[in-house]
Amino acid sequence: MTFDRGYVVGTWSAGSFGNDSALDFVSRVTGTADLVRAIEALGPTGNWIDSDLAAEAIAAADIVAALHGRASVDLPEGLSDTLSAYKLPSDALVAAASKAVDHVRENSELADLWADSEDTSWMAVIDDLLARLDLGKPYVARVNDGQQTDDTVVGLIDMACAFCGGDILETEAITLVVESDDDDIVWFRSTSHAHRACIVQNLKPPHFNADGSPHLEVLAQLRRQTIGS
Repeated sequence: MTFDRGYVVGTWSAGSFGNDSALDFVSRVTGTADLVRAIEALGPTGNWIDSDLAAEAIAAADIVAALHGRASVDLPEGLSDTLSAYKLPSDALVAAASKAVDHVRENSELADLWADSEDTSWMAVIDDLLARLDLGKPYVARVNDGQQTDDTVVGLIDMACAFCGGDILETEAITLVVESDDDDIVWFRSTSHAHRACIVQNLKPPHFNADGSPHLEVLAQLRRQTIGS
């Protein structure tokens, strides 16, 4: 990856997946073990990181955030379909991902190239990723290249997660509608909400359809748990 005319060659956006190195990495990822390797490849904090390793680590960190229900707006099409097969990242991996993003921001070729370009959108994306990796706090929603959608912190919905009982941000909530039919007459219907990560952790796959909605198998499992049918 080289620098030319104020842009990082091989990059078409400042997003975590807006470059060739990140997408090449995504094509090789099969689970959380690959995310760990990409993050650990950076080495000690003092190491200077080349652009390819930096881009892979940023992509890995963004996938960690996505697995906790805080996906990037530029998450590659099709990747969300495979995430349900991944293990939920541990707190240690989330912390390591956040540390890796800081490392890339402070001491990498990728950061230097974006700084030389005088384009601040990459830094905004990095700040947004760090916010999404801070699981204990709400975050400000952004669109591609770090442009903020508005100045409002994404709000909480007025229901707790059906699994962990915790608060749910609007951008994280998966709506679960469980109903039972008897001769085509609905006699039971229940609506709840859950974190995407909690669904992955507590129910068997497949978890989600291509559009991100809950798979029928997930609803079937909930139906059995709820009404035993």
